[in-house]
Amino acid sequence: GYSRDNRIEQVNQAGTLSGLENLNTSRFLEVKPYAIGGAEFLPNKTQTIGNLGGDINYLISPTYRLNITANTDFAQVEADQQQVNLTRFPLFFPELREFFLEGQDFFDMGFGGNRIIPFYSRNIGLNSKRETVPIIGGARLLGKENNSTLGLMTLQTAAASGEESSNYSIGSWRQDVGAQSVVGAMTVNEMQNGRWHSTTGVNGRYSSSSLFGNKNFDVGGAYIQNYNSDTTFNQMAHAWRVFMSYPNDKIFVFVSAQRSPADFDPEVGLMLRRNFREGYAQIALKPRPTKRFKWIRQFDFSPGILSFTAYDDTGKMQSFEYKSRFFAFDTRSADRIEFNYLRVGEGLISDFAIRENVVIPTGEYWWNQWEGRIRTFRGRVFSVDTRWVTGEFYSGYATLSQHELLWRTSKYLNLNLRYERNWIRLPEGAFDVELVGLRSEYAINPYVFGSLLTQWNNAQDEINVNFRLQIIPKVGTDFFLIFNQIYDTQQKTIAVERSTVIAKLIWRFVV
Repeated sequence: GYSRDNRIEQVNQAGTLSGLENLNTSRFLEVKPYAIGGAEFLPNKTQTIGNLGGDINYLISPTYRLNITANTDFAQVEADQQQVNLTRFPLFFPELREFFLEGQDFFDMGFGGNRIIPFYSRNIGLNSKRETVPIIGGARLLGKENNSTLGLMTLQTAAASGEESSNYSIGSWRQDVGAQSVVGAMTVNEMQNGRWHSTTGVNGRYSSSSLFGNKNFDVGGAYIQNYNSDTTFNQMAHAWRVFMSYPNDKIFVFVSAQRSPADFDPEVGLMLRRNFREGYAQIALKPRPTKRFKWIRQFDFSPGILSFTAYDDTGKMQSFEYKSRFFAFDTRSADRIEFNYLRVGEGLISDFAIRENVVIPTGEYWWNQWEGRIRTFRGRVFSVDTRWVTGEFYSGYATLSQHELLWRTSKYLNLNLRYERNWIRLPEGAFDVELVGLRSEYAINPYVFGSLLTQWNNAQDEINVNFRLQIIPKVGTDFFLIFNQIYDTQQKTIAVERSTVIAKLIWRFVV
C-alpha cells in the first residue's frame, strides 16, 4: 500500500514481500555487444563516427557478479543540466552513465558531507572540459555475502582529449556490524606513465534506533590519506570528518567537523573546497499536528543551521553561513513552503572574477539575505518549484531566482521547464545571469520512448539541443538514435555551430 506522497525511504509504509520459496540458483552469462555509427558536422569539416564494443556479465553466485567491458561507450547518455555558478568553488555534476551508476553504492568511501568526494567516477572517461576520453576496457566485481560487501573495479583509458593513457583501480570493503552499524575501507588508485597515485581511507558508523527511548542516533567518521610514488610520503596529505546525528521527528540535531589540509588532493575525486577546516551544526523542531491544522503533515522550524569554514593554513575565514528557518511545513499532499533568513560571510584571499570584467577585490565580506521557497507535489498534472533569495551580496545587492514547472500532459508526454534569473548589482559592475532549459519526456509505448533537452544561458550564448530516441525491438535489444546540436547566439542570431547524429544498437545474448 505504498502512497505516492510518501518519500521512498519511509520503509514503514512498505508492504511485506512473501511467496518466494524453493528458489533455484544457477550461473548466468550475459553478452551485450554494441555497434555505433554516425557523423559530426562542423562548419568546415564532416567527421564520421564508428565503433564496436560490448559488455559481458557473469553471475558467479547468487550474490557475486562479474562485469567485463570492452571499448566502453556512453553515446546514449543524456547531456548534463547546465548550472549557474556565482561562487569561487567548482560545481558538482551527477554521474549519468549507466555503467558507473550500477553498483555506485559499492564505491562510496563513506566520507559524507558535500565538500569532498574522494572518488568521483566522472574523472574516468571524461576530462575537465567534460570531453570524452575513450575507455579501452576493464572489469568489475560486485557482491555481498553474509555481512561483508565487496567491490573491485579496474579500467584502462586511452590517450585522447589532452589526457594520457591511465589505469584506474578501485577496491572497497564494507562490514555490517550488529543490526545497523558498519565499518569499511576503500582505495582509489591511478597509474599514469609509471606514476602511482592513491587515495585510501577507512570509515565507520554506529547507528541505533533504540537509544534514548527508541530514538534514532548515528555517529561516525572517516579518514583518508593520499600517496604519490613520485614524492615522499606526506602525512599532511590527508582529510578527516566526524559527525553525530539525532534524526528524529520532533527534534532533529546534526553536528559535524572536517579538515582538509592544503596538501590533500584526491586526483580521482572532486574537491568542492580545498585547504579548509569546517564546523557544521543544525537543530530543527519538527512537530506533527494532531488536532488543528490536520492538512499539515509536519512543521519544520530551525533556530540555527550554522557552518563556519576557515583556511586550514592560516585559520582565517573562508566562508560563513547562518540560516534561520522561521517558517516551513510539509502538507499531507507532499507540498512544501519555507521561509529563511541568512547571514553570509566570505573571506577572499585573492581577487575573485565573478564575471568577465567584474572582479571583487580581496577582503572580508558580510551580508544578509532572505530566502523563500514553494514546492508542490510532483505527482500532480501540474507541479511547481520556485525559490527566491534577495538581499545584500558582497558589497552590493542581488536577487537570485530559480523556477521549475512540470506538466504531465498525458501518459505519453511530460514537459519540464526550468528558468533561472539572477540580478547582480555590485560596485565593481552590474550584470544579469539567465538560464533556460526545457526537457520533454515522451513515450509512444513501453518499447518506444525518449527525451528532448534544450538549454540556453547568456554566459555561453549558445543553445544546446540533445534528442534521444530509444526503441526496444525485443526485450534485451536496444536501439538508440541520438542527435546533438549547438547553436551560437552571440551575434543575436541563431547559427549552427556543431551537429552530431549517432545511431547505436545493443543486442543481448544469454548463455
